[in-house]
This record gives sequence, C-alpha cells and structure tokens, in this order.
Amino acid sequence: MSSHPAGHSSPLCGSTSKKAFKAVAVCIVAAAFSGFVCIRLAQWQKDSKSGSAIGVAVRDDSSKTVAQQRANSAGEDEVSKEAPSPKRVPAKEARGIVTGLPIPRFASLRSNLVNMRVGPGIRYPIEWVYQRRGLPIEIMREFATWRWIRDSKGIKGWVHQSLLIGRRTFVVVASQGVIRSRPERDSPPVAQLEPGVIGRLRYCDADSDWCKVQAAGYRGWLPRQAFWGNLPSEEVTTN
Repeated sequence: MSSHPAGHSSPLCGSTSKKAFKAVAVCIVAAAFSGFVCIRLAQWQKDSKSGSAIGVAVRDDSSKTVAQQRANSAGEDEVSKEAPSPKRVPAKEARGIVTGLPIPRFASLRSNLVNMRVGPGIRYPIEWVYQRRGLPIEIMREFATWRWIRDSKGIKGWVHQSLLIGRRTFVVVASQGVIRSRPERDSPPVAQLEPGVIGRLRYCDADSDWCKVQAAGYRGWLPRQAFWGNLPSEEVTTN
C-alpha cells in the first residue's frame, strides 16, 4: 500500500511531515444491528522529530468515498464550478460495457470474506473487508472483471466479479421491518425484523410498494421503504 504524496496532510493526524509510515486502523462499523464488519486500512504520518510510537484510532470514515480518496491521491484538480455537467443517461438505457446488463443493478456478496479495493485490480490497496455473505450491493460500473459497487451505507469501491453473485437479497434499514401475510398495512404480521437483518428478495411488482421476501425461515410481504436492495419501481422475480 503506497504512502501519501510528500506534504499530504492526513485527515487523522493533521501532519505535514516528510516521513511517512504505515499503520493499520481497524474501523468497526458498529451502527445498531448493522451486523457487518469492515477493516479500514489508513495512512499515517509522523514528524521526523517526534517519537516512533504508532497511533491507532477508530473512526467513522464512511462519509469519504473511494472516488474522493483516489482523486486526492492522484493530486487531481477540482473540477471548475463553471464546467458543464455530464449528460445523464436514463437508467433504462444504461448498460454495462462488459456484460451488457443494466447499470445500476443489484447483486450480493458471495462469501464471508470480500475485499473492496480503491481501484480495479489486485495492485490497488484493499480499503474495506466485508465479512457477511449475502449482503446486498449495487453495481454502478464495470471494468474488465471488476465491478464498482455501493453498499447500503453509501460506501463505494472495486470488487472482483468472482466475489459477487446475482442472488437478490435485502437488508432491513428501517427501525423495524414487519413481514405481513398480505401486501396490506392491516394484514396479520408474520415476523418482525430488526435493522441489519438480511433476507431473500422473492418478488416485487413494479407498481407495488410491497415485495415478497423470505428471512429467517419466514415468508411474507415487506414494504419497500423498510429495506435496501432494489431500485424504485423495479420488478423482481426470482425462484
């Protein structure tokens, strides 16, 4: 993992020292019931006149996207405010340059150990390590055998296609998700799901606010607003 460019100020240390050393900071995403762990690899700097003690800190760094960090590392200039915005392509027309499949689209993590990197290749540093199989992710871009993805927390990065699977899943993001026997608010409840619970997405009608789901052995209907894992008005049909 390469050091910051000389003179780059670390967001943690605030130092502009010339000598850099590497340290590993473990970032535990401990949001209530979120249920998954990410390992954060961060760069540290020390003043050449200071001691050699290595500092370790835990912080919430989810607000900084991979794209921002890559831009900072490459020393790219900020885009002029007067520059015209790129033309938006309607989601229904966007297709992956490798697979030809819709972009964006949803998939899920294949295993309990998935590395997210800052770039599309093994030469790029690992930024996060996911340890939860079945976690839904959104594929935003394709490059060769790599996919640029986003999770329910908004964290983005590159993951190898072999670590993803097309199985449709969801994660509860509401304070509580109630599975009901019918797609109606007053229908009998089947189960109550806590935030962070992952389940299978079985069926969604494009014109309905409800989706048929399965979680922890229970089947029923869950309102779209209670979970993350599908596009607005997306139609989903799985086995």
